[in-house]
Parts: sequence; C-alpha cells; structure tokens
Amino acid sequence: MLRDDYEKLKLSVQDMLTDMEYHHMTDEPEVFDKWWRESGREMRYFELQERLDRLSVLVNTDPDDLWSFS
Repeated sequence: MLRDDYEKLKLSVQDMLTDMEYHHMTDEPEVFDKWWRESGREMRYFELQERLDRLSVLVNTDPDDLWSFS
C-alpha cells in the first residue's frame, strides 16, 4: 500500500515537472510566471515533492524498524 502511494505520488510530481518544463520553454516569461507561480502550481509542486521525500524514507525503511520503540 505504501509503495503504491509512493509510486502514484512520484508520477504526479514527474507530470508536474514535465508540464513546468514545457511551459518554461514555450511560454513568454510573464505567461509562465502567471501559469506556474501565481496559479499556485509552484507551491503545489514543492508540497508534493516534500511528501514524496518523506514517503521515500518510509518506503526504503525495513517495515520492522518503523514500529520499534527501542
């Protein structure tokens, strides 16, 4: 389950990054700024990236270690 969430989130982040790169290359700077920053896409991208980073730690951790209180 956790790995599935990680993979879905990873694809979402990659899709957003691909869209951003396309718009950055094709849009005028003012249009890009409005599309990426003013619309909140930039903030959303970094929020998703942070969640992905957190999940990656959990996915790459031995499940037995997650519940250890020692």
